[in-house]
Amino acid sequence: MADKVENILEQMLQEFNFYQREELFSNREIKSIVKHRRAHEYQMFRKDASAEFFLEAIGYEKQLWTKKNLRKANQVGKSRKFDF
Repeated sequence: MADKVENILEQMLQEFNFYQREELFSNREIKSIVKHRRAHEYQMFRKDASAEFFLEAIGYEKQLWTKKNLRKANQVGKSRKFDF
């Protein structure tokens, strides 16, 4: 299970690099995002995973998506290579 979770997080590296490069989130915030996502992935991979775990993860991602979009909207005139 740990290997699966770590592989999933490794696939998110490009997204985290984008956040850092575009200065949407600080290093501390990115570490917090990784911590939350790791915890959610572990909960969802449990054998006794309930729908509540998935809903909690979805809620967190929606909140993160909203925060990212607000910060991106506040950055005027910056060129972007990738859009997550």
